[in-house]
Amino acid sequence: LYLVVGNTFARIDPTTGASTSLAAPPFSFMPWGGLVFHAGHFYGHQGDGLRGFARYSLASQQWEALPNLPAGAVLGAAIDRQSQTYYAYGSY
Repeated sequence: LYLVVGNTFARIDPTTGASTSLAAPPFSFMPWGGLVFHAGHFYGHQGDGLRGFARYSLASQQWEALPNLPAGAVLGAAIDRQSQTYYAYGSY
């Protein structure tokens, strides 16, 4: 289980409850942000109508800032695995 909020990104073992801090994202994730897993990476947007977009590689355990979203996204995240398109709800 992976969670992100603010500048905190963590892995949580649901069996033991133990958490492991991971690399901080390149921006602060707002409570209305989104995060989705696809092909070895977590993709996420900043949320709250902001345009920040990044991905986290499980292999390198590092974040990479990606080009900003074309408009501010508010919440939710999904990837169409066939077209490899990222979707989010927003902006305000």
